[in-house]
Amino acid sequence: MIEVEIKIRVDLDEAEKRLKNNGFSLDTQVKETDIYFDNDTGDIRGNDTALRIRTVEHSDSGSSTSYITFKGNRCDDVSMTRPEYETYVGHSTEMVKILESLGYKPVEPAVVKDRIVYVNGSITACIDRVEGLGGFLELEVMTNKDTKDAALNRLWAMLEALGYNRSDTTTVSYLTMLLRS
Repeated sequence: MIEVEIKIRVDLDEAEKRLKNNGFSLDTQVKETDIYFDNDTGDIRGNDTALRIRTVEHSDSGSSTSYITFKGNRCDDVSMTRPEYETYVGHSTEMVKILESLGYKPVEPAVVKDRIVYVNGSITACIDRVEGLGGFLELEVMTNKDTKDAALNRLWAMLEALGYNRSDTTTVSYLTMLLRS
């Protein structure tokens, strides 16, 4: 699948109001901890790809779920659009040991965020409070390679409908932002 995504720094309360006023409904609230991995030569991040284990803590049930994700090369220079492959991991600590045994090491710091997820049709909106960075809005659609351009155009239109400017979006990952700060 292709994850078509745009990201913008926002005031979180204002972004929530704008989403609700544009037909988005609350889906879930979670805490996500992302541990990224790379090898000694930095091949993964150096190739603008990403390998991570994400642990999602569900605030409503108190349970947690972990996933391993690989994000491929970006499809363009204006968004965060890229192939994404993800699957459930039963034991995240064992998955870390597997990756370390294969020569991958955690990249510090972990990315920790409180995320509120809203949906409007096929568009998912994530309100993120990222530790050490502040507030962000991510708009995303999962699609296939043939419809990624149309999906990105839908996200640009939604961003505008929400009252934000395309020129204010960023293509920098949370991990990169944290490493630069």
